Amino acid sequence: KSYEFSKSWTMHVAATRFSYFSYNFCWCVRTLRLKGEDGRYQARTPAMAAGLTDHVWSIREWITFPAVQRQQDTTRNCPDKSKRHELDRATDHRDR
Repeated sequence: KSYEFSKSWTMHVAATRFSYFSYNFCWCVRTLRLKGEDGRYQARTPAMAAGLTDHVWSIREWITFPAVQRQQDTTRNCPDKSKRHELDRATDHRDR
């Protein structure tokens, strides 16, 4: 057996992001819990403590959530080549 994610840089980055984001949204941290009015503690994730979400996400919910909200591209078929070039530069998301 091997750790394939550590042999390929792309897989290593993907595994690192998976653990980072699932930790922040899906795993409750004991030191972040809040004591309620009834004396019981409310479990919280780092994302809840930062105000990014209001509930603990399941892994299924996190994986199926669309990461990028895309808008309909109205300039892709535009005859003006300078606008198409600007759009291509604005949407280039490769790591540099």
